Amino acid sequence: MDSITEALIHTPLWVYILFIYLIIKGISASKPQVTPLKVLFYMPIIFLVLSIETLVTLPNLNLTNVINWFLGLIIGGVLGWLQISRAKIKVDKKKKLVHSGGSWTVLIIILIIFVTKYYFNYTLALNPEVINNTLFIFSMLTVSGICSGAFIGRLAKYLHYFKTGPFI
Repeated sequence: MDSITEALIHTPLWVYILFIYLIIKGISASKPQVTPLKVLFYMPIIFLVLSIETLVTLPNLNLTNVINWFLGLIIGGVLGWLQISRAKIKVDKKKKLVHSGGSWTVLIIILIIFVTKYYFNYTLALNPEVINNTLFIFSMLTVSGICSGAFIGRLAKYLHYFKTGPFI
């Protein structure tokens, strides 16, 4: 219990602010909403940057790690695409708006990303040698790729709807 308390005490304030912001965004995504097309790019960009940062800051970056991360990205992209395919979405092509019924999926993905990124960074802070553990790196990059890919896949499906409908 002391290590959890220590971790929370030493967590920078900006991490808590980011966490609160992301929770608010996740909760708001659970309700029916109308979203401008440009806003749909925010989350995929944020989480892709975080995911790339995870990849490129590895001290032992190699082709295997890049392939592992990229495969996670593809798997996540497919899952994100399929998730939006099942949602009730309509687009207003002229006004560039997306009408959605809302979903808790965004909050779930945000929580998975945040908790796993926090866990991996916490583990690295406690034991820097774990960066040499192949299973640890594989897990970290796979989770990072899948979660980021999910947002990219969701965005890709939204953009597909702007070409094919259903239109308002």
